[in-house]
Amino acid sequence: MADCAMHSHFHTDAIIFREGEAANRFYLIVRGKVWLESSTLGESVPIDEIHDGDLLGWSWLFPP
Repeated sequence: MADCAMHSHFHTDAIIFREGEAANRFYLIVRGKVWLESSTLGESVPIDEIHDGDLLGWSWLFPP
């Protein structure tokens, strides 16, 4: 069976995806933390912070 996992590395302050983009993958955060933000009137608003062992982007499993 082929390994279908894709390993990614993101630098500090990198944008992984933007609100409204097509959801087509998810990530397991192995090491580090990720801030989830939304935009209100052009301002970034912090929503949540996820850490080691958390999933990011799991909403791709469910249609809008």
